[in-house]
Amino acid sequence: MAKYFLLLLVLILGTAATSTQSRSLRSCNQVYNMIDYGAVGDGDTDDTQVLLFIYFVLITIICHLKTLNSSIIIILVFHKYDFLSQAFKDAYMEGSLKDVCKSSSCSPIIRVPSGKSFLLQPLTFNGECKPDQIIFQIDGTMKAPSDPSDWKCQEHRYCKQRIAFDEVDNLMIRGSGTVDGQGSTWWERRPSCKDHKHRDKRGGKGFARNVVFENIRFFNKFYLLILLQSSAVKISNIRFENIYGTSHRKPAVHIACGKSVPCTDIELSNVHLEAAGDGDGDGDDGDEPSTYCANVQGHAMGHVFPPLTCLS
Repeated sequence: MAKYFLLLLVLILGTAATSTQSRSLRSCNQVYNMIDYGAVGDGDTDDTQVLLFIYFVLITIICHLKTLNSSIIIILVFHKYDFLSQAFKDAYMEGSLKDVCKSSSCSPIIRVPSGKSFLLQPLTFNGECKPDQIIFQIDGTMKAPSDPSDWKCQEHRYCKQRIAFDEVDNLMIRGSGTVDGQGSTWWERRPSCKDHKHRDKRGGKGFARNVVFENIRFFNKFYLLILLQSSAVKISNIRFENIYGTSHRKPAVHIACGKSVPCTDIELSNVHLEAAGDGDGDGDDGDEPSTYCANVQGHAMGHVFPPLTCLS
């Protein structure tokens, strides 16, 4: 049976001298460091609940705070938190709410600190909270379980993605850290495309636009994939800048869009991907990586390797 909890927060804002005046709840960015909320960061301890707690509890409350101006605010948060154990909530609720009371940030920063490795299960962050901007500062390592059988999915989710953002606006992911998906263990388990039927929903209303990928380095990655559901989603104004690394497969750059809904305003700037020798006999060892693109409109700027002939 689903578990719910009710959070009642009463904030007394201002002093006697200012109690009759409305008070803006907007201020500078507030940083939420995973270590400060109980994450261990040793690469072996599961720190998933800490990150989920920061996002779903702290950020949700802040989003409500930033839209209100009052001397007394009552906030009710009634949500389903099956993934949070009671012991975890008891241990961290009090300290976390104190930080919320002190913060009126409308652009919160969730920090994955450097020098630490955080073992994380698959995560999905939804867009029910809409601050002006959410920033993920990844300076440390976000590490997946090494054995795929150890992955734990959130309710009604499939373990087919590491980190997902659903209906989140104004998201920025930055930092000098690493996202280690333990990909080599999955290559051996990948299903055959011959055994599956592929069908998309034409004329769908989905879209992805105004997205920037920059200053990213890949190690032995599969390929740069823009779109799988080739006719269901409108892709526009996507920029890839300063992307470097090695590719496990050919083609290294894979941009496939539908004839009825082509991708538009796609820009690649300063992209360099080399083939990674893997010794698996698939023809990648020592060969130059290739590219594939279909129904794409855009342009390439600066150095782009391997070159994309579909971009002007």
